[in-house]
Amino acid sequence: MYPNDNDFMNSTAAARLNGYLEGYGTLEVLQAELDSYGLSPGASKRLLNIAKRRGLTPGCKL
Repeated sequence: MYPNDNDFMNSTAAARLNGYLEGYGTLEVLQAELDSYGLSPGASKRLLNIAKRRGLTPGCKL
């Protein structure tokens, strides 16, 4: 999906993922959008685990 690391780092997907990692949004929305970010299954699972540890919870307002 992204030809190189810089393309991903400058993408809207990276910005959204950073927001989730800082606790903005909901787990439900993150899970619904996750496939659109072009991450591997392992990276997706790791992202969800980090988001949960950082306090992203169901119902958190974006």
